[in-house]
Amino acid sequence: MMEKKILSRSFLVAIVFVGVVGSLGFAMAQFYEQECQKSLRNYQLQEQKRLEAKKIQTTKLQLQKQRQKAQKIVSQLDRLLQKKNKEIQESIKKKLKQKVLTASKRAQFIYDRYKNKQSNKERIVTIVKNIVVDSQNSLFITNFAGDSILLGPQSVDKTKLNFYMDADARSIILEELQKVRKHSSGFLESDFYTKGSKYIIYVHDLKMFDMFIGSMASVSSAQKSFESELFCVLSSIFVDPNEFLLIYKDKKMLYKSQDVTIPKLEQKNIWHSSQNIHYYTQYNQAMGYTLVYGFLQPPTEELSSK
Repeated sequence: MMEKKILSRSFLVAIVFVGVVGSLGFAMAQFYEQECQKSLRNYQLQEQKRLEAKKIQTTKLQLQKQRQKAQKIVSQLDRLLQKKNKEIQESIKKKLKQKVLTASKRAQFIYDRYKNKQSNKERIVTIVKNIVVDSQNSLFITNFAGDSILLGPQSVDKTKLNFYMDADARSIILEELQKVRKHSSGFLESDFYTKGSKYIIYVHDLKMFDMFIGSMASVSSAQKSFESELFCVLSSIFVDPNEFLLIYKDKKMLYKSQDVTIPKLEQKNIWHSSQNIHYYTQYNQAMGYTLVYGFLQPPTEELSSK
């Protein structure tokens, strides 16, 4: 009887022990599963953060590359415009000087032939007046008192020539006189008619009758011819669908590769960003152009897939 009681107790202890061990094992298994799930969630969260950081880094690198490309293109175009502007001005100066010196030689021939007679003055003025170059007469004659002898292309009242001030408030006639007296001949630049219409002037001392001769040509007119050539070239250059090139002059649109409106225009070298539009502006002082090159930023997913 005693043995049965001992066995019953042993069995009961065994059952309790098994139950405790089972409960403990279940609890440990549940704890392990929770820890595994927690570790997995942490890993997934860290991986998500890593992917997002990678996307951000990829986007930044892509934007940096596009910015470098935009600045490079604008810089190259700016150098091209500076070079072309120099060529335009050199060409104008060469033609003006050749024209004036040719007229001066003819005047000298008349002067020498008729031995300094006063009537030579009228002959000389007539000869110069009838010289036509490039389908127009652009020669003028002024005496050292500042009086116009032959007005030429200057749209100024002949009787008020002495008092004429150009668009920059410069007494251009006085400057011409100083140039001739000091150097015998030379070039000047003036916004002769209106602000922004630059002219190059060449004057030369005739050394007779206290007169000097000169000619002038519009730089703006020569630039317009170049602009039509430039825009044809730009139109043939491939531009990425997400990129655009704009050229302004005096805040007026001259050229655009795409129908894009930018929110802000500044005549200086600066980056602008507005929503998904990024663009770089650079001011070309030589020709008065504001160059704009930019891009429309694609979605982050598209950038990261490149």
